[in-house]
Amino acid sequence: MTGKLGRNDPCHCGSGKKYKQCHQRLDEEREKAERELKTIGQWVSFHTSRLIAQVPEAARPTGDDALLNELAVFDLPGGDADVHISGTAQPDDSAEVHALARALASSHLSLHECTECKRGRGVRLTDRLTGATQMVWDPELGASVDPMEVLLCRVIKVGDRAVVASGHEKVYFRGRKQAIADLAATIDAAAGEDAIARAGWLKRNGAAVIERARAARPSQ
Repeated sequence: MTGKLGRNDPCHCGSGKKYKQCHQRLDEEREKAERELKTIGQWVSFHTSRLIAQVPEAARPTGDDALLNELAVFDLPGGDADVHISGTAQPDDSAEVHALARALASSHLSLHECTECKRGRGVRLTDRLTGATQMVWDPELGASVDPMEVLLCRVIKVGDRAVVASGHEKVYFRGRKQAIADLAATIDAAAGEDAIARAGWLKRNGAAVIERARAARPSQ
């Protein structure tokens, strides 16, 4: 780990340079930023952004669309977690960051409805396309999401806690029921009622989920 390296030790990146001439300043800046994180949601957002940024730009969409960038990095064809980790989590990252990369690589985008809100503490989210329900203890979500609102997002497990990944957005109120119905009908035809098969369809077709959810917005 980087904290055990001396200034004159070889850098952990394998460049052959001394640590002080290579990654020391960047590592110290990252460690300072981590110390300022206050919630597990902020930690996930911070490291998800880092993981995405470490993938070459050619492999990511242009612009700052968080959901499309997540698709490009974590939902590669085949769904092999090792493929994602090899291009994201670095050798000097902690075991927790490697676990986060695996969780992101095995997750999928879906439409999650807030079925319970504990204001300022967290929300219960029900995946309307697979039926899975998770309690997400995140004070920021608990302050910003109301019952019956629907999020376009991926819910991952960090240790034994459910967390909403950094890229998420609300589905427009008036169009969300039809968006859910349209996607559910498509998944029913393609994957039936099996929860694993449905999750697999969502893993392969995240772009279609984003497109349909965003189409619920009123025309400008």
